[in-house]
Amino acid sequence: MAAQQTKLLSQSGRMILVIMLAVCLQAGQARADDAGAGKTSAASADASAASADAGAPLLGKWEQYFPRGKIEVEFTKTTITFTLADQNGVTSSAGNSVDVTAYKQLEKNDKDQLISIDVKNKSGGSTAALVIVRSKDAILLDFPGIGGYSLTRVVGK
Repeated sequence: MAAQQTKLLSQSGRMILVIMLAVCLQAGQARADDAGAGKTSAASADASAASADAGAPLLGKWEQYFPRGKIEVEFTKTTITFTLADQNGVTSSAGNSVDVTAYKQLEKNDKDQLISIDVKNKSGGSTAALVIVRSKDAILLDFPGIGGYSLTRVVGK
């Protein structure tokens, strides 16, 4: 019974994050629509710089350990790569990558920050992942339909 309650609480928390993301993305779209379609190249350059800045805390390698191995996630400005390894550190594949189209700062406060990552999916559309940055060395990455990962930064490897 307790396990079911924990699972429901976890699912509820994830649903709240997804709802928060949807509301933030809708608000951002409304602001973009209000601004009109006549954007200058300077505004586009500012948006690109803001996107790069929003992703800066994530760039690099992160990992989460499991009883029989680990997952390693590497963020670059343009891709996210996922690699699985067994308990001996032997990787099972070259890794799977997704293309990043944008990093967006959704919220930042004294405790943590919320970043949305727009990625291209296999069908050519776009999917948004959420990252809660807890500290410079701890994040929670949540991909819709895949699940959440509590990742720690890989240091000195």
